[in-house]
Amino acid sequence: MKFTVERSKWARGSNKPTTLVNEDGTMCCLGFLGLACGIKAEYMLRRASPVETSELKWVDGLIEYRKVPCATKGLRNILHINDNSYISDSTRESELIQAFKGIDIDVEFVD
Repeated sequence: MKFTVERSKWARGSNKPTTLVNEDGTMCCLGFLGLACGIKAEYMLRRASPVETSELKWVDGLIEYRKVPCATKGLRNILHINDNSYISDSTRESELIQAFKGIDIDVEFVD
């Protein structure tokens, strides 16, 4: 699978909490992935993680099911990279590309 992140709508690396889809229409990288999976933005609004929408069809590798849905190591890594306020955007993009590759997903960043 491949998806695209639009930098102008991408919420990342700030000191304020971001969600899959924010009230202002910006979203973390996983919000863009959700849209590519066919998940409507309204279902991701104000949700911190795909785990909170685990009843919807996400790609494999993000959520593991035990007694309750849990984030995989890959998902936790992606969330950390996206929200890390101590790295540059170019470093963030490179690290996200590698993290998504680890779960067989290609991501592209565009202006």
